[in-house]
Amino acid sequence: MPEVPTVFVVDDDLAVLHSLQTLLEEQGLPAECFSSAEAFLKSVDPQRPGCLVADLRMPGVTGLQLLQRLAESRQGRPTVVISGFAEVSSVVQSMKLGAIDVLEKPFHPGKFLAAVRNALQIDDQLRASTAEQRSALAQIEKLTADERPVMAGIVRGLTNREIADELDVSLRTVQFRRSSLMATLGLESKSQLIELAQRAGWSAT
Repeated sequence: MPEVPTVFVVDDDLAVLHSLQTLLEEQGLPAECFSSAEAFLKSVDPQRPGCLVADLRMPGVTGLQLLQRLAESRQGRPTVVISGFAEVSSVVQSMKLGAIDVLEKPFHPGKFLAAVRNALQIDDQLRASTAEQRSALAQIEKLTADERPVMAGIVRGLTNREIADELDVSLRTVQFRRSSLMATLGLESKSQLIELAQRAGWSAT
């Protein structure tokens, strides 16, 4: 059963944490709150679905530093930044680090909820795309070392004869490997093969 997406809220102001958790849970949005970036980093598995709500100015690791660490470790997730002091430079930097929205305190509850729902939707789309890519790569990995260069040639638009010349094998060999790889992948056409390579982000070079 798929894990329910969670809104992870990080803010050193306990009153803000309590009010945001109450607001989110009243809307049926599961929330987990942390009073520091350090606590969030130690506790949350990056594979868990959901979005992040983070205050910019916090003692210790700031909101910007949190986004930086997540970006560097490739654990970033759609983030709504909140701040009572949203300077232009901080806003620009946070957006570069993956924030999808920046809200200045005090903000309207409806605007906050809209930003959170948008972040959750983006996270869901990104995870679906990643899962699709992994599935496509897993299919390609079923091919033999001899079949993959033939697939690469097909994806690049080469004819069987051109592939044979490039690989220094007979035309019959290329035809056999082409037929074999298509059967292994369960595909019927060149266009389907190209689409699979695109989904996988597979390089044909």
